[in-house]
Amino acid sequence: DAFNRKLYDGLNNSDSVETLIRTAGASIVLETLVFSANWLEWLFSRKSYKLDSALVPEIIYHEYSHQALSDELELNISTPINEGIADYFAAEISGHHLLAEKIKKYNTFSGKNAKNKKIFQLEFETKGKANTDFVLGLLWGLKDIIKKDTPYFIYKMAKKLNSDDNIRENLTAAITETCREVCVSPRTQNLAILRYLYKKGL
Repeated sequence: DAFNRKLYDGLNNSDSVETLIRTAGASIVLETLVFSANWLEWLFSRKSYKLDSALVPEIIYHEYSHQALSDELELNISTPINEGIADYFAAEISGHHLLAEKIKKYNTFSGKNAKNKKIFQLEFETKGKANTDFVLGLLWGLKDIIKKDTPYFIYKMAKKLNSDDNIRENLTAAITETCREVCVSPRTQNLAILRYLYKKGL
């Protein structure tokens, strides 16, 4: 009886009732926010799935390539040449010309295609366009000229570049210079390279 009387008195106390209402109200608001988080995410974001990109093979290969080439091409700078060369090796290692195509529905990133038909535009030189696939496509296209030695060729070429270099002058010069050093038929292949660069708008 004493316990029931105490409970009854506590519930009839206006301060206790007010505290109870506040606590219940705050709990309801918090529960509503927690349960509506997924709905709000779907409403305000382009994609409603989360993806750990560190588990995507092509991205792992891309980042590993940055590390392997970091003596010349700095890790903390994103430039068209840095990203394009890392993309090239990611495509070579994965054995496929499409990069990250399978994660499109989970990510706003649209993937890259090493067989793209892009023609050079001046905006491709900017850091804002560092992640376009122009350089990837340019390097991938050299496979028709360099043949089976292309990965070695690109590796030697990368050693001639640094992060501040541009596509139109420095990258093209590194390509032709590397061919003079390592191509089986330097004159013939360099002529083919020059024709190819011209077709790419360089």
